[in-house]
Order: sequence, then structure tokens, then C-alpha cells
Amino acid sequence: MPEVRIPAFAKINLRLDILGKRPDGFHELRTIFQTISLHDELRLRASRRPGIALRVEGNQPLSAEPAEKNLVCRAVEALRRELKIRGGVEIELKKTIPAGRGLGGGSSDAAAALLGYLRLTMKKLAPARLLEIASSLGGEQRRRNLSFAGHPQGPFSGGFARRDSCSNAGCLPLAGGRAARVDKFG
Repeated sequence: MPEVRIPAFAKINLRLDILGKRPDGFHELRTIFQTISLHDELRLRASRRPGIALRVEGNQPLSAEPAEKNLVCRAVEALRRELKIRGGVEIELKKTIPAGRGLGGGSSDAAAALLGYLRLTMKKLAPARLLEIASSLGGEQRRRNLSFAGHPQGPFSGGFARRDSCSNAGCLPLAGGRAARVDKFG
């Protein structure tokens, strides 16, 4: 069976401004962050079994949770619906990014899962649509959907996106590196 391995990099906030609380309970943020070498690793394999099978290593509490709650599964399921793919997929997530420490591990894992699943299925999706799907996954993922732009295998040319303005689902990466400014995300 075909297999894809993809890293999911942690990030550190270089600047973080909390702008206020949104009606959905998340906060509006303005942030500049930088990816760092610390990363989780995802391995995705096509499966003859239907659905998504997730195995988590390196984080016992996360491995005990129902797979449907995991952002990685939610991300891949959203893509499966979008692309109308019925075949199964096995996902192995090796966690090295500590949970709950503000390093964006779960969100980065979800972004890497989206990119990895596209590569596994050899499908393409417009970057704007991919960002919409990432944004639909929840408040934290909306902030980290820039993982696509900062990821070396991201859908934007050279691994970076350059925009003159931020949309509600967009971002403004800084030229020449993986640092990025994201306005008004929760």
C-alpha cells in the first residue's frame, strides 16, 4: 500500500496580542510565530478497511481519546468528504511536541494531515479551499492554518504564501522565512 510520511512542526509565538473574545468563545488574536525544529510525525497509508484508523504514540492521554475527537481525524475526514473519497486510511501519529504548552502541536498535526492526505491520494485542491477546510476545524486550527504556508511541502510556491492583506481565513507570512503574521484568529 502507498505510504506518506510528513512532519508537523511546533511553533513559538514571537508576539501574541489578544484582541477580544468572539461570539463562539474563542479569542481574536494577532500573532507572529516561528516554526521550530521540534516536530511530530505523521504516517498515512491507504487501507482496504473503510474509514480512518488512528494510532497515537508518545502521548497516552491523547491515544486514549476517541479518534473522532482528534484534529488529525477531523481534518482527514473533512478532506475525504470534500474529495468524495471512500477508501480507508491508516494514520500513525508520533507525538514529540508536548500537549498544552502553546506549541501548536495538535493544529500543526491537522495541517500536516491535510497535506499528507492530499499527497497520499494524489489529489489537488486550491490553496484557498484548503484554508477554508482548515478554518472549519475550529478556533485553534484557524490560527494554525498558516502551517500550510510555513510547511516545506505546503501548497504555496516555495512553501510560503505572500499576500498583501489578510482575509477572514487568511494570513500574511513574512518574506524570507517561516515566521508569519496572522490577524484576527481564535
